[in-house]
Amino acid sequence: MNVNGDGREVYPWTSYQERTRFDISKLAQWEIVFNHMQKKGMVLHIVLQESENDKMLNQGNLGVERKLYYRELIARFAHHNGVYWNLGEETNRSTSQIKVDADFFKSNDPYRHPVKVHSKAGSTSVDNLYNPLLGDLNFDATSLQQPSTVTHSL
Repeated sequence: MNVNGDGREVYPWTSYQERTRFDISKLAQWEIVFNHMQKKGMVLHIVLQESENDKMLNQGNLGVERKLYYRELIARFAHHNGVYWNLGEETNRSTSQIKVDADFFKSNDPYRHPVKVHSKAGSTSVDNLYNPLLGDLNFDATSLQQPSTVTHSL
């Protein structure tokens, strides 16, 4: 979802400002695309938010709007074979907020698809983001963004 983000054109709601009513015709179109991707052997890497909007729903907490959003996506798309739930691109959310969301996905996705979160560019942000998540069984992967100048120093 990129409301207020890079592209500003991908969101599941009936309008750009809406946060509780979902556009079922739009989501049906997404399903067509996702089915085609699955037939071609592609993985659905579903990025749930990005840095520009990661606190838009319930100030980043797992409140009513965020739960509705997550439940709708799980209900509609978790049946696909290859799904990655990415909790946020270049996230600004706290470790506790991220952990609560990961637990929500592990508790509500009946297929227990992998959950990950995306780092910001820069090696210190990687440590700040991932060190508190080490050993947390609700996380299955990482999604690193790094400039080529630090790739080999990680």
